[in-house]
Amino acid sequence: MPLLLVGAAALALAVVATAIAIAGARRRPRRRRSRKWLSAGGLVIDGRGRIALVRQRNRRGRWHWTLPKGRIDRGETVEVAALREVYEESGLRARIVRPIVLHEGRLHFTQFFEMTLERDDGQHDSETKEMRMVTFAEAAGMLRRRRDLRVLQRLVEMRTRVVSITAHDQD
Repeated sequence: MPLLLVGAAALALAVVATAIAIAGARRRPRRRRSRKWLSAGGLVIDGRGRIALVRQRNRRGRWHWTLPKGRIDRGETVEVAALREVYEESGLRARIVRPIVLHEGRLHFTQFFEMTLERDDGQHDSETKEMRMVTFAEAAGMLRRRRDLRVLQRLVEMRTRVVSITAHDQD
């Protein structure tokens, strides 16, 4: 039950943030703004402390490593969507441990969860070329998108209870 409340709170936060962005846009000359969509995903951790990464094409058609995630379907909770997307893209059955972060991108909001691996069904969708379980250090070297690295960093901070501050954060 607490996870549903957290998921509802995350969804409410996304809606409020969108409303604030739209309200701010009304003060400027009117430009047509499309609504941001909602996505969900997870960092699946196995019994050996490794994380699941999926290899998919980016918008330019190049292969890259990323975290499993995808759009929330109509009528679906953020938690159900995260578990479904992780399963579809990686073939992994997982259990949600806790929310990690709500990421606001240019076009969408994505809620990421920490997950524990329940089992590997060994099959993923055609969007994914490959799935690998890697250490945190390997993941940091394989991930290229700033969003994915920030989500990984946030999970490390939560698990170690140590917050990292970069020179950029101090400005």
